[in-house]
Amino acid sequence: MFPSFAKVSWLFIFVLFALLANVFAQSLADDKADLATLKFVHAVWRHGDRTPSKIIPSDQTNTLDKWKAKFGGLGQLTADGAQQHFNLGRLMRRRYDGFLSCKFTPEEFVYRSSDYNRTKMSAIANLQGLFAPDSQKGPKMPLDENAPRGLELCFLPQGHDPIVFDDVECPRASKAEDELFSSDQFKKEEKNNERVLTFLGQKTHYGKVPHPLRRIYYVHDPLNSINAHKKDGFVLPEWLNETMREEIFHLYNLKNSFNYKMDIIKRLWSGKHRKGNYKGKEKLHAYSGHDGSIAGLLAILGIFPDVFPTYANALLLELHQRRPPKARGDRGKGRAEKSDGETFVRLFHKNATDANALFELQIPNCGSPCTVKKLRETRKAFLIGTTEWRRECDGQTEKGKATEKETNRQTVKE
Repeated sequence: MFPSFAKVSWLFIFVLFALLANVFAQSLADDKADLATLKFVHAVWRHGDRTPSKIIPSDQTNTLDKWKAKFGGLGQLTADGAQQHFNLGRLMRRRYDGFLSCKFTPEEFVYRSSDYNRTKMSAIANLQGLFAPDSQKGPKMPLDENAPRGLELCFLPQGHDPIVFDDVECPRASKAEDELFSSDQFKKEEKNNERVLTFLGQKTHYGKVPHPLRRIYYVHDPLNSINAHKKDGFVLPEWLNETMREEIFHLYNLKNSFNYKMDIIKRLWSGKHRKGNYKGKEKLHAYSGHDGSIAGLLAILGIFPDVFPTYANALLLELHQRRPPKARGDRGKGRAEKSDGETFVRLFHKNATDANALFELQIPNCGSPCTVKKLRETRKAFLIGTTEWRRECDGQTEKGKATEKETNRQTVKE
């Protein structure tokens, strides 16, 4: 077991690694990881393509019954989404072949998911891709009956998981969000886009005209799903032309650019901190989550992409260790040069749903290589433990008393 893995304090491991800059550099990464120094991998991804979470009230064509008949209901992973994660698993196999075992070994892997079927099934599809033979081109369905034997998915109940999903009760963060979306800057953006928002309010029948920019997701999400499944008989509304689609996409990303502007929001929504004991055989910890799982982490990193994370978007955080210098001395004898085998990180981003490439994100203000120690120092203001998190959220928890729900463990296939 590598010494640095014992009882280290991580914030979703990634949130230790952040910076102050609001820009980032990226470069196309090699397909293969540097296995000579690689010691551990953390992966976080958004689930694959899913059915919409909401139905536009005025839509009498793409009904709930139709989504149920085709895909089993709202918010469900589709066959396209399963394929997307199978492909991501194949990408990870190419990168980590020779580091990860060729067959699924429970001792090497820890998979954590939010408590949603679409994230759990995405994790299974990903694992299928990671271990599939070259001849297999897609996931075996149904996914829950074709999971690797011994796979155990860890998750917290919905509404109680601030690590993988930020949909938890935290009054202080919610208040900060209300202040953010009531700010002059946000109101100015609403005013600048009032014409489009008024049109959307009139056409969607959500009840407010203009439609609130803060709730643009209610429009973007169902239309995005309909567009992706026109081949399955779903039909875009007549009022939606290409120009309006582009306007909605712009407003969706504009609104999301505000999500993590306040430090308190980044700290409470994305800064949850855990202590972990990493066993010697573990090589990969994976978190199957949502768009906010990736966006919140990137915000703590100081990275704000123009486009909010799409389906099967993924981050790979690799922990490496320098190899100590060889001993030096007369005739091969003498004392070796002092070296602590310092650990450093490399961050890679799969930034598009159907892309088959990774980009390495260069972390400003951290040096090259970017050491774990330096990242701890630069982002310690965002790290928060369970007890402190609950206390800061609502002021109710007594000092020293943790309130985290017990992690559920679902053995998918014994």
